[in-house]
Amino acid sequence: MEKNIANHRQLLVENPANFNKLPTAQQSNPDFIKTLLCRTFNEYIEYEKPSSKWAVRSLFGCLEFFKYTPPAIQNNTELIQKCIPRCSGYLYRYLSPAVKNNPDLFIFAAKYASSKHIWKLANRYLAKNNLSHHQLFDYGTFSQFIEVQSILAPDDSEKTLPFLAEKSVVLKAIPHQPQLFSRLNKTLQNNPAVARAAIKRSHLMFNCAGIAVKDNAAAVIDYVIAEAQYYHDSDDFVGFYWDQISARLRNSKRFYLQLLKKCSSAIEKKQVRGLISRNLLSNLIQLAPQSIAADPQVQAFLK
Repeated sequence: MEKNIANHRQLLVENPANFNKLPTAQQSNPDFIKTLLCRTFNEYIEYEKPSSKWAVRSLFGCLEFFKYTPPAIQNNTELIQKCIPRCSGYLYRYLSPAVKNNPDLFIFAAKYASSKHIWKLANRYLAKNNLSHHQLFDYGTFSQFIEVQSILAPDDSEKTLPFLAEKSVVLKAIPHQPQLFSRLNKTLQNNPAVARAAIKRSHLMFNCAGIAVKDNAAAVIDYVIAEAQYYHDSDDFVGFYWDQISARLRNSKRFYLQLLKKCSSAIEKKQVRGLISRNLLSNLIQLAPQSIAADPQVQAFLK
């Protein structure tokens, strides 16, 4: 039996569509499906290693075969909920529309597709096999890849998943999967509460925020701190989306004083640490108009 499972697993690795070639009894066997879905971590990722840079080719791509399973399996929500914590919330991508259109399942899947959970799966495997991450994958490349992977399939939208327009639902999912923010409607992308929940977890989401958010001092401060946290090993704050901040805020002394105070507090609390913490405040002052940068109150933050 184990040999058959290994052979059939290899068929699916080669092409998920090969699921149709498996014996009917296995196609409809929940235990067999669970065995195929819930693998060791090293089987979930593929890497290509050109001489200059590692690149992630897939992450949990083997879960795709689930969409080829018979209706009895696809509609087995109990099986799905048992598998997701072990095989990750990315299984949600491949669920049938009827099963997927469940806000509670959506939130559940988001929790188990968080970068925190994926690293938990990775570290559990590494510790068990006495490996370091560089023996399995490149840390930086893998981290960047996780941050942009969504549990939503390309065709998912408010039309197929109406709850994506519900603030109460997305606010529960976004802390786990901030990248979901990029798929929301303009109204929610302009909502400060929703936007801040996403931006605090990923500075990249500031780029997707609406005009109202980019004129919201609290949301902008969240963005600055989130970017500083991400690039903690750099001496300089680049401010990739600085030009997207409203002109009103970028020319407001009050805003800079509030920004510097919040960033100073974040540094003291070790929310922003590493090399960037030494120069963050001076970098921010340099981004201010000259009249503001030279102001005694602003300069006081450097003393």
